[in-house]
Amino acid sequence: MSKIYQVVQSGFIRNRIVQIALLGMYGKVGCVSDAHGVFDRMDDRDVIAWTTMICAYAKVGMMVDAQWLFDNMGERNSFTWTTVVAGYANREDMKATKELYDVMNDKNEVTWVAMIAGYGKLGNVSEARRVFDGIPASQSASACAAMLAFYAQNGYATVAIDMYKKMKEAKIKITEVTMVVAISASA
Repeated sequence: MSKIYQVVQSGFIRNRIVQIALLGMYGKVGCVSDAHGVFDRMDDRDVIAWTTMICAYAKVGMMVDAQWLFDNMGERNSFTWTTVVAGYANREDMKATKELYDVMNDKNEVTWVAMIAGYGKLGNVSEARRVFDGIPASQSASACAAMLAFYAQNGYATVAIDMYKKMKEAKIKITEVTMVVAISASA
């Protein structure tokens, strides 16, 4: 951390790119108080800065703080929304996850996977399937893989294998991970 201290002392901390990099670095290693210190000193907090700070809080499960930032920031983008949705899903707080998901305008592959995985952790088949069925016809390979994993991990081996076959028929990209999940479901 002495090199970081040197960056701060040299005045580079005023450089927006350095500030964002520090926010991200502190967030990745779970040092949210240090990240928030950088965030507080920023003169110009754009959507990237706010979202990076929200990511830091979500990563360590501090969803009250992440939600406060989300509620108090100006502009939001789909990545900001997805970060908060995934944060709640990772904490298995599917009530809060669903509330955000339902009002989110630009749902995307990451959001769908977070929802399916969150319901998967709780073993909630009907809600996971509801999310999956709401995905546009051009279903994403990641969402299909998440649903396949959900079935395999929750004792629905036959359904998982049928889904794998349907993915192949529909020419949905089968990744190595998807193949491993399908093999484990059939074992």
